[in-house]
Amino acid sequence: MYATVITEREGQLGFVLGQMPHPKSQYLAEPEIVSAVLFRLDGDNVIAKVIDPISGYRYYHKQRLGDGWVTVSNVEVDPQVAILKTREYLSSHETPEIS
Repeated sequence: MYATVITEREGQLGFVLGQMPHPKSQYLAEPEIVSAVLFRLDGDNVIAKVIDPISGYRYYHKQRLGDGWVTVSNVEVDPQVAILKTREYLSSHETPEIS
């Protein structure tokens, strides 16, 4: 489940409280929208703070794919590292512009 409390450090880094589809919405009759702590990289990429029962929190890189969101990475426990690694990932996976 997504976390809904923003720490001071996350706020300084640019995390905000936003809306995401419920992680289990694929099993529901209608997609349910829930609140989540997010860092928006662009319209199709966010970092979501997720509650991890073992380690506390993890930061997931979620990418919009069609009508839904997929998890690209979920290994980071530090929000700043999650932002840096996600930006590195996106810059190395950019599609070249056709001129």
